[in-house]
Amino acid sequence: TYGDAYISGAWKSVLVASLRGGGQAVYALDITNPAGFSAANVLWEFTDADDSDLGYYYGNPQIKKMQNGKWAAIFTSGYNNTEADAYPSATGAAYVYVVYIEDGSFVKIPVPGADGLAEPAVADVDGDAKADFIYVGDLNGKMWKIDVTSSFSGSWAVAFSGAPLFTATTSGGIPQSITTRPAIKRHPMGISNGVLVLFGTGRYLELADDTATGVPTQSVYSIWDRDGYYD
Repeated sequence: TYGDAYISGAWKSVLVASLRGGGQAVYALDITNPAGFSAANVLWEFTDADDSDLGYYYGNPQIKKMQNGKWAAIFTSGYNNTEADAYPSATGAAYVYVVYIEDGSFVKIPVPGADGLAEPAVADVDGDAKADFIYVGDLNGKMWKIDVTSSFSGSWAVAFSGAPLFTATTSGGIPQSITTRPAIKRHPMGISNGVLVLFGTGRYLELADDTATGVPTQSVYSIWDRDGYYD
């Protein structure tokens, strides 16, 4: 992902990317002047050595301004963070990471009950160009909503008292994995009526997923979320 961020007293063009299945790491580069790029333009590298709960993150980090005025890269702990490498997660717990572009410091938002978080979508609902809510799905078909409307990062947490916004299952109750970023659209009747969270289900991550038989029926959903808007 690349975009603009105001850091170190100036506007910069920033690129943030993960290694997907190649490693447990996310990095940020200052690409304001590509012709003059050097090692000095590496802003930071965030790996499981910095936080052992980081796994293999698939998808694009999101570059957004937070309510505390800081620009950040937003991504999740991804998959297989308990892998027996040099820095395995002790719990296998899932998190949303908010890593500040300027210095690489970070905030971890726990998502209790989640398993394998995918790429998040970030919603700015009041038009102030700052993140308000983060939506992210997991391997168990749960769509989570994270409330980041406070200017105090210690208050950022899962909405609905820790329950998911929605759980996708087949008619027989089999979880439908969510492995891609949802699309967030304003309700047709205006933002006072909330947003529509649109996503499809399915997974193609492991060898066992490479089969045409015995897999759950998959679906496309549109979930109407009014909570925390301007009813």
